[in-house]
Amino acid sequence: MKRAEGERIEIKVYDTLTRQLQPIKPRNGKVVHIYCCGPTVYRDAHVGNLRTFLLSDLVRRALTMSGFESLLIQNITDVGHMSEDFEEDKILAQSRREKRDP
Repeated sequence: MKRAEGERIEIKVYDTLTRQLQPIKPRNGKVVHIYCCGPTVYRDAHVGNLRTFLLSDLVRRALTMSGFESLLIQNITDVGHMSEDFEEDKILAQSRREKRDP
């Protein structure tokens, strides 16, 4: 199925508030904004850490292919900012245990 220039294919997502599928509608009518809170990595990176970025990129690509403009913002969480880590940074503690330079 080919879409005409500028035509959007309707994409629906599950809305937990209404418990129904709702079509995606950009707030300003043009661009869908996506914020992806990245992984909080305490030890060696693994494929599970990649999942967050992979899924957000797949959503962005699906939106683009469906005729939407999108803006994707991603981050990597700094574990030192969390309140339970206030006294000791987990990355620094682990590097000391492994006798490695962080």
